[in-house]
Amino acid sequence: MLPQHHKYFLFSILYFLFSILTITAQDLNYVKKTISALASPEMNGRGYVFKGDSMAADYIKAEMSLAGLKPFNNNYYQHFNISINTLPGDLSVKLNNQLLKPDVDFLVYTPSSGIKGKFRTLVISNKTKQKKIDRLIKKGIGNKVLVIDNTLKTEKKNETFETAKYYNLFNAKATITLVDKKSPLMWSTYSGHLLIDFPSIEVNANRIKKMPRKVELNIENEYYKQYQTQNVVSFIKGTKYPDSFFVFTAHYDHLGRMGKETFFPGAHDNASGVAMMLDLAHYYAKNPPDYSIAFMAMAAEEAGLLGSKYYAEHPLFPLDKIKFLINLDMESTGEEGMMVVNGEVFNSEFDTLKSINALNKYLPEIKSRGEAANSDHYNFYKKGVKSFYFYTLGGYSQYHNIFDIPETLPLTAYNNLFLLVRDFIDNLSKKSN
Repeated sequence: MLPQHHKYFLFSILYFLFSILTITAQDLNYVKKTISALASPEMNGRGYVFKGDSMAADYIKAEMSLAGLKPFNNNYYQHFNISINTLPGDLSVKLNNQLLKPDVDFLVYTPSSGIKGKFRTLVISNKTKQKKIDRLIKKGIGNKVLVIDNTLKTEKKNETFETAKYYNLFNAKATITLVDKKSPLMWSTYSGHLLIDFPSIEVNANRIKKMPRKVELNIENEYYKQYQTQNVVSFIKGTKYPDSFFVFTAHYDHLGRMGKETFFPGAHDNASGVAMMLDLAHYYAKNPPDYSIAFMAMAAEEAGLLGSKYYAEHPLFPLDKIKFLINLDMESTGEEGMMVVNGEVFNSEFDTLKSINALNKYLPEIKSRGEAANSDHYNFYKKGVKSFYFYTLGGYSQYHNIFDIPETLPLTAYNNLFLLVRDFIDNLSKKSN
């Protein structure tokens, strides 16, 4: 049995360690809860069907407010308009009376217009002579659906077939492209700002029984010329240098719904990045930084980096006041380490990051690449803002499909990644001081 003063000493040490952990540690339970909320069916894939983007924005705004973050100009929202095509209603595809499953068997390209009816098909492939293809383009195929069999292996792609996905070269009622891919297929809203005058559909040829000779289509679309969406922006005021900022960005939008029955959860991409950003917000709210820190949840990244483009052109504080920006996009893995976009551009900062990781052994490896227009950091970078884009590597393959769900996220390296980000900002802050 320990003497009383030993008990008191041991209690003091444990209390001290607990206090340190409370101040410095990330909150993985909070992160999981946030990812589950953002990737839930109620958020409608955080897209533009049933106002999924606005629901997600409201959730993030509430979390920022609860953490004690302040808005710029008394408004957490920075509204802007985009043009976007949506597929909010009925959506079914039958080939030879076989009903296909959305995303697993087929997808509808986002610029597609609607259609309803039964049609015969005309099939072409790489075996089809170019003279016949040219003749069909000139004449048109009338009241038929064009089927492009793109599964035959050839040395050179037929550029006509690629163009026909988005341009109605054959004057067809619809275009179906057969591809040889594993299920599920990968969907995108990048071209959703367009509207084409026919539905363009991709079908996994491995999921159908035979070449389609007749099809039945029921696709509803709704196009918005001016759809209002919003960035969600807040900050913590610096204790010593309130007019200079470190910035965290993370896009909260995802692909939304393809038809009223199919939604894309987007747990890894990018509920995970938003969750880490909000977790960092809670940390810095409890540990006031020397420099101000801004937290920016960006809209419409999947539609072409539109939210960050709008912000970079309409900043809420001068961009030259940003000391450094970190974009968080897909932060659920880490078995193989992390990739740093712009790591080959800002060598000094990348060397600092590598040194911190080597000292603490946070991640197995940190890789670098040059500039890339692949996430929201890019629009800031083009304006001269020093920035990195972090994304984790390994251990998870679900991307832009219906299986990117919270239940399967490994979050293997989340704790260490959080600490690496924290230490990196602290190091940059001290060097600036």
